[in-house]
Amino acid sequence: MPKQIGLIKLKGSVDDLVFSKTQDGYMAQKKALFNADKLKNDPNYEQVRLNNLEFATGGNASRILREAFSNEIFKASDNRMISRLTQTMIAALQADAVNDYGYRQVQSGNMGLLDGFDFNLGVPLSSTVRVPFTATANRATGQVNVTVPALIPQERVAAPAGGVTHYRLFAAAAALDFSTGASFSFRLSTPNLPHDNNEGAVTTLALTLPAASTQPIVVILGVEFMKMVNNKVYPNTKKQNALQILAIDTPPASGG
Repeated sequence: MPKQIGLIKLKGSVDDLVFSKTQDGYMAQKKALFNADKLKNDPNYEQVRLNNLEFATGGNASRILREAFSNEIFKASDNRMISRLTQTMIAALQADAVNDYGYRQVQSGNMGLLDGFDFNLGVPLSSTVRVPFTATANRATGQVNVTVPALIPQERVAAPAGGVTHYRLFAAAAALDFSTGASFSFRLSTPNLPHDNNEGAVTTLALTLPAASTQPIVVILGVEFMKMVNNKVYPNTKKQNALQILAIDTPPASGG
């Protein structure tokens, strides 16, 4: 690739040349010629077309999950969450041993790869709430329970710097239909809990989904921090809170 050595540092394009800044300095290269018809119809591009289909399927599955948990993700996520989640969805569908290449589906693959996904990579839930929280799902009744054992907040809940006085646990569960895009979500949160040296009680957040659902069930748990001054709550930014996919429950495969 040609390198610019003149005094004028260009960025952008001029005719068929593209100028850009890289880690090696300012570079110039010719625009890639793109033939849409060839990409759509040429047999030599068949694998590219199949790859594009699966990327679109993974991206759509990522969007469905994000929309189901939009309230929670708003409280805790990083700038690269969408790309990380989409990448994980694509990995999940690539484990599909039922459908043909290009038409593989997340729900037919390995959704267990989503287990433990942190929406805010800089604040992992397991190192923020340092107790063995659990989730159980009864598919027949639709009852999902998220349980956090008794803890002393200042010992087991790692609050960010900045005068945090309270925290709140929040959980949600959703039955997701990746084929139609439909979802059903249920969410609960604790009251604002003091971040002090007093041991709190066991916390169980009981979430209710439709009974006998045939869709994958995703359960998430998060913690958000805040400062309370004169009975007014001042929440921290989402980059200081944690949120994780706590459990994945997939329906049993139908018998042949």
